[in-house]
Amino acid sequence: MNFIKILRLIGFAMLLVACANSPKPLDTATPTLDLPPTLPLLGSVITDAPAIFATAIPVTATPLAIDTPVPATQTAAMSLISGLVWLDVCQLGQDSAPVMGCLPNGQGGYQADGQFNQGEGRMAGLEVTLKAGACPGNGTAVATTMTNGDGVYQFDNVTAGTYCVSIDSTAQRNSPMLATGDWTYPALGVGSVTLVLADHGSGVANFGWDKQRQKVLQSSPIATVRPTNCTNQAAFVADVTIPDNSVIPAGQPFVKSWRIRNEGSCTWGTTYALAFAGGAQLDGPTAMPLPQEVAPGGEVEVSVSFIAPANNGTYRSDWLLRSPNGETFGSHGDNPFYAQITINSSQGNAPLPSTNMGAAMIGGVMWVDNCQALQNGQYSSGCIPDGQGGYRADGILNNGEARLAGVQVRLNPGACPGREDIFSAALSDANGIYRFDKVAAGTYCVSINPLISPNEVILMPGNWTYPALGVGYATVTVNIGEQKTADFGWDYQNR
Repeated sequence: MNFIKILRLIGFAMLLVACANSPKPLDTATPTLDLPPTLPLLGSVITDAPAIFATAIPVTATPLAIDTPVPATQTAAMSLISGLVWLDVCQLGQDSAPVMGCLPNGQGGYQADGQFNQGEGRMAGLEVTLKAGACPGNGTAVATTMTNGDGVYQFDNVTAGTYCVSIDSTAQRNSPMLATGDWTYPALGVGSVTLVLADHGSGVANFGWDKQRQKVLQSSPIATVRPTNCTNQAAFVADVTIPDNSVIPAGQPFVKSWRIRNEGSCTWGTTYALAFAGGAQLDGPTAMPLPQEVAPGGEVEVSVSFIAPANNGTYRSDWLLRSPNGETFGSHGDNPFYAQITINSSQGNAPLPSTNMGAAMIGGVMWVDNCQALQNGQYSSGCIPDGQGGYRADGILNNGEARLAGVQVRLNPGACPGREDIFSAALSDANGIYRFDKVAAGTYCVSINPLISPNEVILMPGNWTYPALGVGYATVTVNIGEQKTADFGWDYQNR
């Protein structure tokens, strides 16, 4: 028996030992959080206030220590690099004053702000390059990939090390889309990012491109006037959130969303906006650009953030659509789209968390569930058969698997899917842990939508492996003083 055969036998024996030591699946019963005795049962949200149910209100969660059983052995896994490329827009009004997404350029004008704002477009079909070493990288590319239809790219199976992620605006593939403008993110004029990856780690490198930068430097509006041979007409379809006369707690932030249909002959671009037209502004913006292009006959959902007034009463806020040349129009003419709310300190339109010190708490952990192909054609111990001749991640938090930070988790009243128009939200911390404090006794739906911001940049593409394959939600029932968990595993390889 030669030396190579001996090595192969040793490798096979080690694989058998790893499989024998594979971790058992997570208990399907909802476990109780094992908190250190020094940690108060209720903790405190950063604002030191209960996690009041509202509409679309991200709340950063307080770090929570969760003791998760970790197996002693874990096969090494590769890392992942992904990111988003978006069209960074500075919208200027008719008087060249900034409306949204702008910051001063230091030359008396404005430029796009380098932030991915609501309604900004994604850039598909761009070539992204990965090189070894700190930017500009060492020599030739390790790999190249393309942004998908959502402007998202991904490099799989990356070994630990230092890398340069870059987009060359002069490359043959990219130049038609990047012929004019410049990068605004990660820095002005910079289209590369250095990432240092550990085993099982993940890195994110996002890029923002401002096509109008030269025009913005001259303080000229980016909007174009619609053709004179088309007509702007709209129709109200539905209140997506906050029905008329909803009771909102005084001082509570909330988001009103309308569904609107384009019944004219003009295509509405993202330079169209929903603009404040009268009544109570409710601390809302003066205008909100449309989040997407809407062709004649199409529909769009437009959302505006408000803050409920401090005094009791009924308040109405009127809004009209506005074209790039300043024409305003409403539903079937000039009928405004409006939000009408009632402030009554003695009532509420959703179950409010208890302020009793025995109130419940719901929390959990989310992690990157890894399944990696090995060089010998076998798979790591974090894999199970997928039923189609391949393998997928096993839905178990194994030793070394990375945690998912910055993911938004929602808590809705009722069994899943819960009341979709009312929810509280929290973000996972650096350890992938989220937490809802001071929750009233009852039944709730804990969910993560991978297609909404900021989750889509962090999660897509991929799929859930825990609590079940393709399932990103869990129904949790808590009594006063109880602590319940809902954990989530995400596999970037399972699409």
